[in-house]
Amino acid sequence: MSFSGSEGIKRNLSQATNEVKKLFDSLASGKRSPRDNPAATAVAESFYAEAAQVKVSTRNVADGASLLNTFESTVTQVGGILERLGELATQSANGTLSDSQRTSLNAEFTQLKEEISRQTSSTQFNGVKFGDQVSLEIGPNSEQLSVSTGDPAQLTATVNSLDISSQAGAQAAIDLIGEAASSVTALKGSFGAAQSRLESIDSTLQTQGLGVLKAASTITDIDVAEEVTKSIIAQLKLSSAASVLSSYKNISAQTVSKLLQ
Repeated sequence: MSFSGSEGIKRNLSQATNEVKKLFDSLASGKRSPRDNPAATAVAESFYAEAAQVKVSTRNVADGASLLNTFESTVTQVGGILERLGELATQSANGTLSDSQRTSLNAEFTQLKEEISRQTSSTQFNGVKFGDQVSLEIGPNSEQLSVSTGDPAQLTATVNSLDISSQAGAQAAIDLIGEAASSVTALKGSFGAAQSRLESIDSTLQTQGLGVLKAASTITDIDVAEEVTKSIIAQLKLSSAASVLSSYKNISAQTVSKLLQ
């Protein structure tokens, strides 16, 4: 008795089973099997790699924004101190004050000058200090943006030597404090411009990352409706193959029984 018919039916049953399993795996993962189109899968992998680089670049931009915020905060504090120094100098420049009163005003003035020096020298972001130039990696193709933290001399050099213990010294200090305040305004404007550019870069990177992921998903993601239809057809084939095999076994058993009579 030949078993070729039985083996063929079993082979069809095995193929139908594998097809159903493959389709169920695709539906479970939502992705096409890399074996279906290796070339397309390779392209998709390159897209996913680019998306990962864009994501890191986005974090780099966020770090750059945090760095600028840190130094801008100090500059704002210095601006507030300069405002108080201007008040003290204007008060000391008034001819109605005595020398002892000016000495008292100068004591506060000196302490505030030292606070400006302390803040500008101690402020840092992960080791980056005032006066440093930082290169941010802002793109997947080795794109870089140079960011400056500002020159601390703009905030300290003008006021370091000022003394308001005399009326003449106080009068001279008023204009110089105004110059230092102008430097603070300019530095804050520089930080603001850099922040605005980083926001624009971040928006571009976000759009780029979504675009790359969408392109990759178009290649790797399955069409759910299509896969469901295929799975239904495959299950029908599997059921049919199983039914044929069962019928074949029954027929073979009946044939053997008749031969034995």
